[in-house]
Amino acid sequence: MADSPAALTSAQARKLGQWARKSHHQSLPWLRGYLCALASLPLADATGSLLNPLRADELDSLLHQQFALIAHDLQGETPKLPAGCGLQSDFRDNFSRGVALADWSRGFDDGMGQAFSSWEVLLPELDETLTEELDACWSMLSFFADLPEAAEMIGTTSMTLEQSCVSVRRDLPMVLKAYAAVTNELRQWLQSKPELAARALQALPGELPPFDLPAGMDAQLADDEADRLEQLWESAMQAENLSERQQLLESALNTAEDALGRQTFVQHKGAFWLVHETRPYMQALALLMECLQMQGKLDEAMAKAEYALELCPSDNLGLRYPLIGMLLETRQYSRVHAMMEQFDESSVFFHYARALLMFIEQRGSLKASTARKRAVKANPHFARLLGQNAGLPEERAPYYSPGDENEAIMLLEFMGNAWYGQDGAVRWLGSKS
Repeated sequence: MADSPAALTSAQARKLGQWARKSHHQSLPWLRGYLCALASLPLADATGSLLNPLRADELDSLLHQQFALIAHDLQGETPKLPAGCGLQSDFRDNFSRGVALADWSRGFDDGMGQAFSSWEVLLPELDETLTEELDACWSMLSFFADLPEAAEMIGTTSMTLEQSCVSVRRDLPMVLKAYAAVTNELRQWLQSKPELAARALQALPGELPPFDLPAGMDAQLADDEADRLEQLWESAMQAENLSERQQLLESALNTAEDALGRQTFVQHKGAFWLVHETRPYMQALALLMECLQMQGKLDEAMAKAEYALELCPSDNLGLRYPLIGMLLETRQYSRVHAMMEQFDESSVFFHYARALLMFIEQRGSLKASTARKRAVKANPHFARLLGQNAGLPEERAPYYSPGDENEAIMLLEFMGNAWYGQDGAVRWLGSKS
C-alpha cells in the first residue's frame, strides 16, 4: 500500500472546516463522515467523480488531501472516528447538530446518499450474506444521524435508547474496521469485473443531493459573519506570538457578540451552540480560552470556560475537559467534584481526573487503587507519556480512537500539568501495587 498522505495541520483542518460551514452549512466532522462514505465506495479512479460535485475551488487540494487520508486508513483497515466523537451525558444530545458524533454520523449518511446510486449497481451482484453485512454496517455508522430513526431501529430490541447509544458508540470503531475490510474485499473483487465497475462509476450523480439545513438558519447572515470571523481566526492562528493571538481572538469574540446582539444572550442562554447562529461566538470563546491557557493565564481561561458552560450546559465543544484539568492544576478540588457530579460520565478524561483526586484525597486506599487501574486500562499510553515526562508534539493528529496514543496526547494537553504538579502522582500511576 502507498505511503500515508501528510496529515492536515491544525490550521489546514480549521480552514477546511470553515469552508464546509460557509459552502454547505456543515461542520468538519460532518465533512469527514461524508468523505468516509465516499472513500469506502470500492471503485478505482473514482476520486474526481466523487469530489468534483463538492466544488471546493481554492481548497480543492486540501479536500483531496483529507479524502486521501481517509481512503488510506480505510484501505489499510485502520479507520478512526474524528477527535471529539465521545458520548454526551444526555443521550438525546448525541443526535444534535453541532455534536461531533452526530455530525460525523449525519455526514456518513449524506455521503451514502450521494454514493448509493453506484451501490445500487453493485448490490444485486453480491451474495445475500455480504449485502446484509453491508446494510448492518451502514445502519450502525449512521445510527446517530437521526433520533427518530435510531428509536425505530431499536424498537424491536429489549434495550432502551440510552443503552443503545452506549452500545453503538462502544462498537463503532470495531464496526468501522469491519466495514473497511468488507469494502476492501469488494475492491479486489471488482478488479476482475471492469464492466460492472464502469457501470457503477457512471451511475454516480454529477450534483450533490440536498443537505438538511438547520431550522431557521439565515444563510446569508451566517456567510457575512463567517467572512469577517474567518479573517480574524486565520490571522490569529498565524500570529507571531500568543499575546497577538489573544488580541485577535478577542476581536473575533467582540465581532460575533455584536452580530448576535444582547437579546440573543438573554433569549438563548442555556441553548448556545444548539442555536446555529451562536456558533461563531462559541468557537471564538473556545479558542480564546485555549490561548489564555497556553499563556498560563489560568484564572482568565477558566472564567471563559465556565461562561461557555453557562451559555451551553450540554458543552457541545467539550470545554469541561480542559476546565477540569485547570481546576486540578490550581487545586480547586471541590469544584472538580461538582463538575464531575454535573456531567457524571465514564470517559477516559474523567477516569484520570478521578484517579488523581483519589491519589490526593485517599492515597493508599482501595478506592484509589481501583480508580488508578480503571484509568490506566482505559488508556495506558497516557501513563507511559507521563512517566517519560513527554511534551506535546507541535502538530496533533486530526483523529483519535478510544485508548490510542492520540487520545493520550489530548489527555496530556488537558491535564498533564495537573499530574506533574502533584509530587509522587506520576510514580503512583505507573506502579503495579
